[in-house]
Amino acid sequence: MDPEQLKEIYRLRDRQVSPKQIARKLGLRPVEVSAAIRDRATSEAIARAERGELNPLKSCLINASAAQHLLGVASGDGFKDEPSGMAQIIIARQDRSQLEVCSFLIDYWCLGLKNALGPRKLSSDKFVSLARDSFHTFNEPGVEITLEQAWAVIDGAIAYADKLGFSPHEDFEQAKAILGKPPEQMLSVECGKDGKPCYFSGPYDDAQAIMQQLTKAVGKGNFEFTMMMG
Repeated sequence: MDPEQLKEIYRLRDRQVSPKQIARKLGLRPVEVSAAIRDRATSEAIARAERGELNPLKSCLINASAAQHLLGVASGDGFKDEPSGMAQIIIARQDRSQLEVCSFLIDYWCLGLKNALGPRKLSSDKFVSLARDSFHTFNEPGVEITLEQAWAVIDGAIAYADKLGFSPHEDFEQAKAILGKPPEQMLSVECGKDGKPCYFSGPYDDAQAIMQQLTKAVGKGNFEFTMMMG
């Protein structure tokens, strides 16, 4: 894709032309146009964050059990449940008529930041659906928290995992721009389960490598684990 095509994609997108319509007009594949729009949004978000220019915060959500266990924040409907070791944080900022959205999947018992997505542009309705579906996976409601609290959960989990030898997801660097600058004094959160790592294997994990790393980091018998069957 040449610079003139990119320039035209951006011009048409600023006029609210859909990626499919842009692709048809320029003779490109819709996936190419969508990737160019996404890359532009990411670059703009990072540049704004570096300049301290962020869109207004619309929502910052976390699943209820993580809010209770890590932050002492209760949900409005009286939800109470045992912590699962997983947190889902979804952040949205108002960007003209749309929302700029990033999400973070956190294993605060062991692996730290497992996944990061965004930034991506969504309508308000699609954001509501995304949040509803995400927290439905946890069978929990979402709870509003502050950006400082979101930073504390993400940074605390990353630091805990780093001591065990695990790195955050590779897309964290581009997604974290939505958080803004980290607070000067980070809130403290307690990671691990009962003072030690607890690993639940996921469908895409290299469970053997993770177990070996945990053994190397803390020693055999000094962590808990549950392996997925099959």
